Order: sequence, then C-alpha cells, then structure tokens
Amino acid sequence: MAAVEGWRQAHGLSNQSEALGELVRLGLMSEIGRIYRMATSARDAALSGLFASPGDADDAEAASRFGPLQPRL
Repeated sequence: MAAVEGWRQAHGLSNQSEALGELVRLGLMSEIGRIYRMATSARDAALSGLFASPGDADDAEAASRFGPLQPRL
C-alpha cells in the first residue's frame, strides 16, 4: 500500500481508492494492448505466408548473410 500511496501522491489523486482504480485501469489497458499486438502479429505472419513466393525464403537467407538484395528486373 505504500507504493500505491506514493503513486497517488505523485499523480495528484485525492485518495487511495481512486489511485487503485486508476492503476487497475492502466493494467487492463496494458493487457489489452499486449493481446492486440499478439493477435496482429499472428495475423501478419499468416498473411505473409499466404503471399510468399518460393524464392522469398532464399531471398531472406541471402539478405541476412549478404545484406539487402537488389530488385529483380
């Protein structure tokens, strides 16, 4: 409770109940953001697999070893 009291004072809240409510709200928003990032990352990975061409894996390996490749003409 000492940490909550310090946080309350640092943020100018009037009582510990208000501080606890705000800390819970911030924690929930953080969790929602984490889940959103995880879901969009999974979506992006799935979509990139749908549109990858057979040479993409070779290009990615070469880029990691030799730097970015020049565009194919």
